[in-house]
Amino acid sequence: MTELDPEPIVAAFNARNVDYVVIGMFAAGVADPQLPPTADIDFTPSATAANLDRLSDALRDLNARIRVSGIDDGLAFAHNGASLAGGGIWNLVCPHGEFDLSFVPSGTTGYDDLVTHSERRVIGGELVPIADLADVVRSKTAAGRMKDLAVLPLLADALESLNEHPPAYMGLRPLAERLRSNRNVYRSTPLLDEIRSGTLTALRADDLVSVLYTSKIDPVGIFTTDQVELLDRLASAQSIDLHRNGLW
Repeated sequence: MTELDPEPIVAAFNARNVDYVVIGMFAAGVADPQLPPTADIDFTPSATAANLDRLSDALRDLNARIRVSGIDDGLAFAHNGASLAGGGIWNLVCPHGEFDLSFVPSGTTGYDDLVTHSERRVIGGELVPIADLADVVRSKTAAGRMKDLAVLPLLADALESLNEHPPAYMGLRPLAERLRSNRNVYRSTPLLDEIRSGTLTALRADDLVSVLYTSKIDPVGIFTTDQVELLDRLASAQSIDLHRNGLW
């Protein structure tokens, strides 16, 4: 089984402008990294005809195949938007790992329901819509499978902790100004372009750490001393040093 590398998968979806929400245990693990890791990533795409056509294009970009026990590379299949609409759940594999498509997860009414409370989080260099942890709990409770019931106590604890200690958010205006004034220094990426333009105005502090680290941007001189100290603490928890990572 190929080890999951989620960034190229979500990057393919984003490049094709697919409307989707990441659900399941992967979404829960983004909300609480202390949860056990998952071997795959689950998506609920929008079921509109135009979106399913874009999704089909993204699956071809990924060389996605039907996941079959005993066949590591899966089985090739022809698809388009209409044929994808005919299956409620698709279990797939690609060179970057295993992933599932579930159009109407248990306990939900699908994409429009889940996107309402979703939050865009950072995975590598990609902004990704992640289902709200409460919606993950709702869906797994409704599914009622043994594997879902086994993780519900962990998810309930994670949700309680999240409610008691809400995440810290940081405004991105200082970073946007730095990016605008140093266009030739920092590489252009879709994520940095959203920050530079002011389209993306705030991120969770732990997501901002990932952006700064992957983009080689030292926070000193951009954010306040207190904010830099917070970012340093979060970076230290990830065993990275934001001040030895690039151009300054």
